[in-house]
Amino acid sequence: MRRYSFRSNVDFKINKWLKVGKSLSFSHAVTEGLNTGTNALSGNLIGAARLLPNVRVLDPDNPTGYNITPNGAALGQDNNLRPVDNNFTNLAFVLDNNVLKATTRRILGNAYIEFSPIEGLAIRSQIGVDLLNTEDFLSYDPRHGDGRGANGLLISTNRNVNLWNWQNTISYNKTFAEAHTLNAVVGLEYQRIDVRTFTAQGQNFSDLFFLQENIVTGSAQTQLIAGGYTPSGLESYFARVNYSFKDKYLLSITVRRDGLSDLAENNRFGNFPGGSIGWRISEEGFFSNASFLEFVSDFKIRASYAVVGNTALASSFPYAGLFGSAQYGGIPGIQFSQAGNSDLQWETSNKLDVGFDLSLFQNRVNITFDYFRNDVDDLILAAPTPASVGIPGNSIDRNVGALENRGVELRIAGDAIRANSGFTWNVDFNISFIQNEIKRLNKDQDIILEYTINRVGEPIGSFYGFTWAGVNPANGNPMWVKGDGSIVQYNIAGNNYRLFNPEDPGDLSQASSLSSTADRSIIGNGNPTWLGGLTNTFSYKGIELQIFLRFSGGNEIMNVTRQATLLNMGFQNNGREILDRWTTPGQVTNVPLVWQGRENTINNTGFADTRFLEKGDFLRVQNIILSYNFPSSVLQKISKTGIRTARVFGQIQNAFVFTDYSGLDPELNQSNTTNSAFGIDNNTNPIIRSVTFGLNLGF
Repeated sequence: MRRYSFRSNVDFKINKWLKVGKSLSFSHAVTEGLNTGTNALSGNLIGAARLLPNVRVLDPDNPTGYNITPNGAALGQDNNLRPVDNNFTNLAFVLDNNVLKATTRRILGNAYIEFSPIEGLAIRSQIGVDLLNTEDFLSYDPRHGDGRGANGLLISTNRNVNLWNWQNTISYNKTFAEAHTLNAVVGLEYQRIDVRTFTAQGQNFSDLFFLQENIVTGSAQTQLIAGGYTPSGLESYFARVNYSFKDKYLLSITVRRDGLSDLAENNRFGNFPGGSIGWRISEEGFFSNASFLEFVSDFKIRASYAVVGNTALASSFPYAGLFGSAQYGGIPGIQFSQAGNSDLQWETSNKLDVGFDLSLFQNRVNITFDYFRNDVDDLILAAPTPASVGIPGNSIDRNVGALENRGVELRIAGDAIRANSGFTWNVDFNISFIQNEIKRLNKDQDIILEYTINRVGEPIGSFYGFTWAGVNPANGNPMWVKGDGSIVQYNIAGNNYRLFNPEDPGDLSQASSLSSTADRSIIGNGNPTWLGGLTNTFSYKGIELQIFLRFSGGNEIMNVTRQATLLNMGFQNNGREILDRWTTPGQVTNVPLVWQGRENTINNTGFADTRFLEKGDFLRVQNIILSYNFPSSVLQKISKTGIRTARVFGQIQNAFVFTDYSGLDPELNQSNTTNSAFGIDNNTNPIIRSVTFGLNLGF
C-alpha cells in the first residue's frame, strides 16, 4: 500500500465581529491486493493451506516457468502418482501474474463565515464537500487460474461519491446575573449524495499485453459495460437549548425535523425530540462542606433520552415501484424490478442513557459510568410474498422489525505518575457490556441464513447449527445430538446415518437421520458481549510513548477454514489436526475416520457445528506510537522558517494479538455488508500489521 495525504486549516478573524475559515485535505492511496476469494482458483489462503509440500513452485521446462499442468488447468503433480484434487492453482503464478489494484482519491473541504453583530450572538454559514473517487482494476492472466476459462479477464470499475452539505445556524450564548447560562442554537441543513459507478469488462483477449494497465478498445472479443446512479438527499431543521444554573443544575432540549429522500413524500419528514438533565451534586453545600468528601473534585449525575431517525436505509427508494433495464433475446428493454411500499415510515432509535461523572484527587482520576438502552423500531425488512403474485424477489419492504441493545459502560482515566522530573504516566481504561435482542420480525418468522439465524428473543445473527457429540471410538464415525436428545452417527463406510447405542457402540443396525430443520438449534452468538480498551501514555521531556490495547469477548467464531480447508480429506495438504484422526477401535479422539470423498458429510460442511465453534476472546496490542516533540527553544532558532510546532513519530498498528482462537485472527469476518452473519471465518485474510513513520509540522 502506498498512501499520500495533505491537510491544511486556515482561520481568519477579520475584525471583532467577522470570522472566516477553511479546511482542506487530500489523500491518495494505492493498494495492491491478493486473490482473496474462497475457492480453488482465487483464494490465496485456501490455496496456500491446501498445496502439497512435495510439489515444486517453479518448473523451467514449462513455458510459463511455473509448475503447472501442460494445459494450465492446475498445479503440476510432479512425482506424485495422481494430480492434486479440485484443480487447485499454483499460487505463486496467481500472485505474480494476476493484478488486483485499488486506487482511492479523496478530497474533504469546508469553508465558513461567521458574523457576530452583538455579544453572544453568532450567525454562521458553512458548506462542506466530500469527493471520493475509487478505481478498481482486476486483471486475470489467461494461462492459469481465474482467467484461464475466459482466456484472460479484465474488470475496471470507477466509482464516484460526491457529497455536499450546507449548514446555517444562529446561536446565542449568554450568562445572566453570574448564575444563569443560556446557550441556544437554531439551524437548517441540506445534504445531497450522488453515487455514480461505471464498470467495463472484457474477456478472451488477443494478447497478454492488453491486460496490464487499462482496458483497451478492440482488445477483447467479449465486452460488457455496466453502471449505475443513485442520488439521495437529507433536509433538516433543528433547535437546541442548553441551560444551567450556577453550573449545578443542567438542562438540554433538542428537536429535529428531518426529511429523507428515500421515503415517500407523505412520510418523508419525521420529528425527533431529545433531552437531558444533569445535577452537579458536588456544588451543593452539603457535599462541598463535608470534610470526608474532600477527595472528590467533581460529581455529576445525568440522564438523557432521544429519538433518532436512521438516514442510511438498506436500499435506495424502497417506497417506489421501479423498472430496471433488461434484455430479451438480445434486445434491450425494461422490466419490473422493485415493488414499492409508499406506507414505509422512518426507522427510529429510542436512546436512553443514565450515568454519572466522578473526578477525584483534584481531577487526577476521572470515572464515567453509563447505563444505556437503544430500542430500534420500525426496521425495514424484506417481507416474503407468494411467488404467484409476481413480485420481484418474492418480497416487499415493510416496517416489521425491532431490536434492542442494552448494556453498561465504564471509563476510568487518570495520571498514575506525575513526577517532578517531568515524567508522566497517563492511563485510560474503558469497558462495555452489551446485550442484543431481536424484538420483532415479519410475523415473527425466523430468517435462516447459511450459518446463522435471526429469531425473536435471540441476538441478531445467532449461530444456528448442529451439536457435536464426538467420535464413536468403536468405528471412528462422527456423532451429533438430535433434536429429541438421542445421538446419531454418520456411518462413513455405509454412507448413511445410524442411531448410536451407548451400550453397544459398534451397533449399526438402527437407521436414523440428521435433519437440517428438526435437529438444528441455536448454538452460539457471534456478537461480542464485552469489549473495551486500555491506553497507556508515557511522557518525558518531549518524548512520548503511547500503547493502546483493545480487547473483546463473550462471542463465538465459526471456523469454516478449519472445517472445510484444514480438515479436508482430498489429495491435498491438511492442518495438523488431521494427524489425530481415528485409526484404531477403542481410540478416543475428536477427529473422525478419514475417508476420501466423504469429508463434506463427515465435517458437516456448509452448516454451523459446535465442533468448529470456538471462543472469540482476544487482547490486541492495537497501536504503539513513539514520538518526539521538538522544544520551542529549538524552533525559535529556526523561526525564519515559520515552523511553530514539529513532531516526528513512528507507529506500529496491530502489533500483536493474544487469543485461544486457532485461526489466523479472532476478528475475521467473511461478510462486511450484514450484521446477520458476524463471526464467520471462511479462509478470510487477517488484519494487516502496518508500520508508519511521519513528521508533523505546524506553521
